[in-house]
Amino acid sequence: MPRPETPQVAVDVIIRLAGEPGRVVLIERHNPPLGVAIPGGFVDVGERLEAAAVREALEETSLHVRLECLLGLYSAPKRDARGIP
Repeated sequence: MPRPETPQVAVDVIIRLAGEPGRVVLIERHNPPLGVAIPGGFVDVGERLEAAAVREALEETSLHVRLECLLGLYSAPKRDARGIP
């Protein structure tokens, strides 16, 4: 049976540093859109959102993080132009 076509799902991670209340980790983007952003990326097929968030945090910042919660889910398909065919 063919795999169903599904949208690309992404996660972003707000990383708070212990001992520095009110400060968060940002990354400098090297691909469009350029600028600074919170770390994040696409979820792999079969991957849980929580696991993707931890993996993306490690890949983009080299920090091992512990999730406290899922903050929100946003469903606007046009939010990221890379996901529009």
